[in-house]
Amino acid sequence: MPKFDRINGQFVAVRCTFEEKDIFIRAGWTFDPALKRWVTADIDKAMPLSVYAIGAAQVHLDTAVQLQRAAIDASWAEETDAEYPSPDGLAYFPFQKAGIEYALDGDDTLFADPPGLGKTIQAVGVHNTLACKRVLIICPASLKVNWQREWRRWDVHTRSVGIALSKARSKTRDGFTKTWVDHVWPETDVVIVNYDMLETFDNQVKGIDWDLLIVDEVHMLKGLKTVRTKCVFGGEVPSRKNAEGVKTRDKKYFTPVKATRRLFLTGTPIMSRPVDLWTIVKALDPEGLGKSYEKFTKRYCAGFRDERGRWDASGKSNLIELQRLLRTYFMVRRDKRSVLKELPDKLREIILLPYDQLNITIKKEKSRVDKALAQFEAVVGVDQSKKDFLFIDDLCAKIDKLIGEQDTEEKSWEDAINQLTEPESILFTEISSAREEVALAKVPLVVAHVKSLIDAGEPVIVFGYHKSVITALKKEFPGCSVVTGQTPPNKRQAQIDRFQDGETDVIIGNILAMGVGFTLTRARMVVFAELDWVPSLIEQAEDRAWRIGQVNAVLVQHLVVDGSIEARQAIVIVERMGTIYRALDSREGG
Repeated sequence: MPKFDRINGQFVAVRCTFEEKDIFIRAGWTFDPALKRWVTADIDKAMPLSVYAIGAAQVHLDTAVQLQRAAIDASWAEETDAEYPSPDGLAYFPFQKAGIEYALDGDDTLFADPPGLGKTIQAVGVHNTLACKRVLIICPASLKVNWQREWRRWDVHTRSVGIALSKARSKTRDGFTKTWVDHVWPETDVVIVNYDMLETFDNQVKGIDWDLLIVDEVHMLKGLKTVRTKCVFGGEVPSRKNAEGVKTRDKKYFTPVKATRRLFLTGTPIMSRPVDLWTIVKALDPEGLGKSYEKFTKRYCAGFRDERGRWDASGKSNLIELQRLLRTYFMVRRDKRSVLKELPDKLREIILLPYDQLNITIKKEKSRVDKALAQFEAVVGVDQSKKDFLFIDDLCAKIDKLIGEQDTEEKSWEDAINQLTEPESILFTEISSAREEVALAKVPLVVAHVKSLIDAGEPVIVFGYHKSVITALKKEFPGCSVVTGQTPPNKRQAQIDRFQDGETDVIIGNILAMGVGFTLTRARMVVFAELDWVPSLIEQAEDRAWRIGQVNAVLVQHLVVDGSIEARQAIVIVERMGTIYRALDSREGG
């Protein structure tokens, strides 16, 4: 049996036959010609071979295991005896104090608690303890007002807080009107800026050494090449040209935001695939998990080179190990049901709408999709034996990736489609058009369902996907609250407040625009008139109602028609939620 010890700061195989060398090779050890031994200084490469450890190596690994176990336990912690400053009349939940403790024990932290557990409050709690003087908060535009409100509510040090914004100006003189935009940077202790304004205010952001940087909804930085990602983490953005070949942006290099401590917040660090974690991992653990993109994606994303030589990182592998390492090094994430034992259940049900009322539309959808798939297969020359839905699943996974790389906060499927190959674009456009036709046809059934809930005294949250569907729904509920991509970010909170205050019993929103950051606990009924292809977006939207402050069981209803593309989507969503669970929440990981 091979043996290894710890000598001069590295692990050294002191006994190894020629036949046993593969044990160390598979673990990633290297051969030292001078020592004529297999060696490694990486404890993560030594840990899997701990059964072969002796002497100082065994002691070192045993200590490391104990420390790792303690770190993992802390990442799950639901309570602590520690107390942290909070305003009079307000108190942290026990698990929130444990989250603050986890962050204070380390350097940079990823708060990855599921939506609704108060990550904002925990971040302010870290500040309350450290008494930070200069704080930068980066968040989506729609959440700036909410951040300002919550900061003033929970901050015990009464720091001044302001929002960086742009104001449209105009001046008329001698019959001519001049318009311009003023960019206003607040001279406050705490500055809140949204992602889309980072480049505009880059000089102001980089001109300050921040005590604390808080990045909310940090999954928006998953795109490796986006300007906002470069604005935060640093890097070069190449020059761009439009379709006519005219340069629209010069090449530019951004320096990273300077901060003594960083807190990253997201309830959905994995939007659909483990590779979504890469930019966060690289930022928080640059010498460990984030040291090599190829090694990370090969190990945890089943990475490989396809027949064209391109690196494919769209898969998943070793998810339990990944979760263990995330929790060991920087991630705190608790089980929502466990920490909020008083939080009522969240139940999901799929409601199959009457097929007989939509059979012609469904048959037309199937015919259009079958025809589009046949044309796609003929053009790209794919294996005809593959199941049709594999092409749709792969295509939507590609578009999901392209959406994540967009520079704007308001995501656009249209912009993603423009980056597809021509055959892919034709196929997706046809599928999307067919889906929209079915969604519009079922609007009367959705309306009838929602009205029956209102008649029963239930306030209702309704999520849609297509603009046309939301417009059609909105017409049926005059005076309802509406939050879509067309709702100005600074006016979205007012729409939320109208619903929460009881001014209206229906709020209709786009899954992307209304699915993040808002609290809609007045309702226990969440109705999806349509589905999105990204499971984490669905779950985020669900949790607008299932969060702190909810006193009733939440029932989520997905209204689908049997035999439609959406019926297939329901299956895909369940499968992908399983991937996310194993990577973040399975107790097998710790």
